[in-house]
Amino acid sequence: MQKFKLLGLALLLTVVLLPCWVRPSVAQEGKSERKSEEPLSKNTYRVEFTIKEVDGNKQVNSRHYLMNVMEKDWGRLRSGSRVPFIAVGSTQYLDVGMNIDCQPLTVGEDVQLGIRVEYSSLANPEKTLEITAPPVFRQQKFDVTATVTLGKPTLVGSIDDVVSTHRFEVEVTATKVK
Repeated sequence: MQKFKLLGLALLLTVVLLPCWVRPSVAQEGKSERKSEEPLSKNTYRVEFTIKEVDGNKQVNSRHYLMNVMEKDWGRLRSGSRVPFIAVGSTQYLDVGMNIDCQPLTVGEDVQLGIRVEYSSLANPEKTLEITAPPVFRQQKFDVTATVTLGKPTLVGSIDDVVSTHRFEVEVTATKVK
């Protein structure tokens, strides 16, 4: 047992101290750790999402979501409810509502956005009080990468609801924060 402790200590010291022995100090080299292609600071973007629910050509609902997110980071937005239901004799919960994730990247004068949108709801919310069967959940989601012009609203996706004539349209407007 003592041999294993000593071996573990020797391995730990090798992993921790070896980089110090092999690589000279950055200060002694007179060089910066920052790579020349990396910017000194990241851009921050204000990204506004408009989710429109459309039936045929008529808009029946619209929701707005806003986030400020730094370039190359993921912004995450969650809005909804926890719905309880009985499964295998115990109470379980499922989050329903709107989930939006966004990652901006500067591309010249424009911004490229990695976007994930997920919308979930109860299929029959009026039947949630019935205990005879677990609730049925609906879900629409998509992942997309879109390049948008700063300050210009851009339709980046559209999702048809498979059980109705409704369609969900996702529009994004990105602006650079000063």
